Amino acid sequence: MVEGIQHFTTGWKAKKLVKGKKYIWAIDESGNLRIGEEISVGVGRRQRLGHPTLVPDDGLARVGGEIKLPDKSNQWRINDESGRFSTSRSKEERANILTNVQTLFKEAGLDVGVRF
Repeated sequence: MVEGIQHFTTGWKAKKLVKGKKYIWAIDESGNLRIGEEISVGVGRRQRLGHPTLVPDDGLARVGGEIKLPDKSNQWRINDESGRFSTSRSKEERANILTNVQTLFKEAGLDVGVRF
């Protein structure tokens, strides 16, 4: 895991997200929310460390996505766009999962919207 990853279990509160930074999230095997800044590496900064850096050494997660602050908005939004942890699911499954993940964010003190 990379330094700076926030790992939430019941009762933990998140650090405030900073406008202008890129964040990713994942739900680990135990159902815990993990949030981290998306770090660019390599030449041209096109490569990123990505979702596997959010979970322990075995790299297993149930689902993952991005946290974005849209232009002209004050509310961060989550999606399930992870090439590794968000495989093909129906639109209904994706909506249910994101609604459940949104609840975990709220429990961690982050009021986020959902982008399907």
